[in-house]
Amino acid sequence: MQKDSSRKVRVIENDAYTVWFEQLGSYTFIHLDMHTEYSLGIKKRMQTQLQLLMAMRKNAIHALNDPRDQKHKKYLDLMGFRFSQEILGDDKRLKEVWIKQQQR
Repeated sequence: MQKDSSRKVRVIENDAYTVWFEQLGSYTFIHLDMHTEYSLGIKKRMQTQLQLLMAMRKNAIHALNDPRDQKHKKYLDLMGFRFSQEILGDDKRLKEVWIKQQQR
């Protein structure tokens, strides 16, 4: 999947992290840039803010993961994402697609 920064939209920004949405076709991908060390307080704030983002949306949010990145996989699971499928990226490497659905 090609990176095109013109399609990225900042949806959360604070001193600890910035969250971006990127629209690729009919899929919305989420990106996270950390600005500080991860902590329990930051985790709780992220979970609350992600819940609010999901409440404002009608569609699911997707995330990409390198299958070798166990730490990121654990984080995605903690944030309520579930494994969806594997794809071959533009770089010819296998990627995992994770999805967070609307809670009904």
